[in-house]
Amino acid sequence: MKKIISIAVFSLMIFSFVFSQIVPQGMNFQAVARDSKGQVLADKDITLKISLLAEGPSGKVIYSEIHDVTTSNLGLFNIIIGEGVAGIGVFEKIAWSHTSVWMDMALEEGDEFLSISTTRLLTVPYAFHAGTAGEVIGNNPTEKAITLYWKTLGNTGNNPQYHFLGNIDSKDLPFRTNNLERMRLLAGGDLQMTGNNIKNLGDPVDQQDAATRNYVDLVGLTLENLIETHTAADGDLDPTNELQKWSNLPGIPAGFADNTDNVDDADNDPTNELQKWSNLPGIPADFSDNTDNVDDADNDPTNELQNWSSLPGIPAGFLDGTDNVDDADNDPTNEIETWSTLSGIPAYLLDGDDVDDGDNDPTNELQKWSNLPGIPAGFADNTDNVDDADNDPTNEIELPTNPQNGTMAYYNGGAWQVVAPGSHGQTLTFCNGVPTWGPCNLAIGDFYAGGIIFYLDASGHHGLVAALSDQDYNGDFTGAWGCEGTYVGAGSYSIGSNNTTAILNGCGEPGIAARRCGDYSVTVDGILYDDWFLPSRQELFLMYQQKDIIGGFSNSSYWSSTEVNSNWAWIYAFDAGYAYYGNKGANYMRCRAIRAF
Repeated sequence: MKKIISIAVFSLMIFSFVFSQIVPQGMNFQAVARDSKGQVLADKDITLKISLLAEGPSGKVIYSEIHDVTTSNLGLFNIIIGEGVAGIGVFEKIAWSHTSVWMDMALEEGDEFLSISTTRLLTVPYAFHAGTAGEVIGNNPTEKAITLYWKTLGNTGNNPQYHFLGNIDSKDLPFRTNNLERMRLLAGGDLQMTGNNIKNLGDPVDQQDAATRNYVDLVGLTLENLIETHTAADGDLDPTNELQKWSNLPGIPAGFADNTDNVDDADNDPTNELQKWSNLPGIPADFSDNTDNVDDADNDPTNELQNWSSLPGIPAGFLDGTDNVDDADNDPTNEIETWSTLSGIPAYLLDGDDVDDGDNDPTNELQKWSNLPGIPAGFADNTDNVDDADNDPTNEIELPTNPQNGTMAYYNGGAWQVVAPGSHGQTLTFCNGVPTWGPCNLAIGDFYAGGIIFYLDASGHHGLVAALSDQDYNGDFTGAWGCEGTYVGAGSYSIGSNNTTAILNGCGEPGIAARRCGDYSVTVDGILYDDWFLPSRQELFLMYQQKDIIGGFSNSSYWSSTEVNSNWAWIYAFDAGYAYYGNKGANYMRCRAIRAF
């Protein structure tokens, strides 16, 4: 029978409140720990779980946290509720003003927390609500607190001395919509809107939409004024630096003033204009009448392009269009000739395929291998003797001289090594370049079977590997266990694969921890590993023990696949090193897939 340790909460229990200026940060709680026989537990390490429930002793958990404490020699211990290791909810966001809050205290016994007391907090909500009460108006400290005047439907009875939109210090006043800053009234009086500064509405200096448009209308800067009145005015109201019409510029020739298309420019000099080609001086008549004579501006017919057949010195073979093998030097001695007609070609080549060349020397031809001088007889008769041209048997490639029936040999880079015979059906495996009968020796931290080994059984050949990184869902690495309020039967403390199957069969929610792990797969050396699962509570603890070897973990809490009940599942805090259970709907835990091999 389990020995139940109880917490005696009696007249010695003290509640007080820890404040930071106005907003409360926690509650001091003091009590004495006794065992089931009423004996004080002196100098005892205990772990407590504090849960705050809404609207009743069995209400929804709105906040929970864990405390590890050591009792005094009188069994006394102190904690601050709100400063433990948080599990669910945010302490500062509890709505004390309109929520009936109950406190459940549970003690860790073995691998679970057992509830030992549930009490209602009667005065705490009002003490905490005082931190958010309205402001006091006037100098009389006894004057009652009233609600701030600013209302969404309008305000009446405002006192300008006390009621205004703004502040009384030298800070900027930001304005937000959709939680994004849209406008800011700077402490010095300037107004800033989404990054564009309007420093002075009376005389804007930047290109600002509405204010600048009003200013333009004010000074009469319009398109009509620019074109018709030629007053391209700008903010300086100085007509001497405006854009002008072309015809009004000084020094423009008359040809441009009346919009006619005279070929002229501002220097009024007709001698440097573009002219028609035929009107240029020195152009030969052949070009003037648009005929296509082969001529150019020098009027010299001796340097024109001519027909090929008209050039002097062209041999007759080209003149009549026949394909004589000749060229312009009319010299038949340097033409390309047929091989057999060249002088000095030996007769062997004239009649076909003799092995010879132009020097007519049979001593430098390609010969059969066996006819070469110095070739040992072993090669000459086409037998496969292990020898080479030096006829020296001392430098040949040799095999081991001591093989036995069933042995194998391999070369390790320096000498031949013999592998002893294996047994029937045994597998030969290369382990770091050495052929070995059976599987390779494995170790914690090895990359194997798709992940990092973090557990090996007694055989040394089977165990568990972890994925190289946490599993995400659409880029988010945190998420819920899933199906809060439903028990799916994933209660195993040691077999995460069975738990994962039960979760996937009983919970169809997307993005939950078990589904992330079950969907993970990786291919290594052409082998697909797709049988991953969410680790059980015990497997998660084994992974935590090797977390530094595995690597890639966050200082966060990780889901296990072990279910407590319809609302709770086991979690392991990788930053603090202990297990606890939390609400299955909490969505800030991470997960890491594992597989067995």
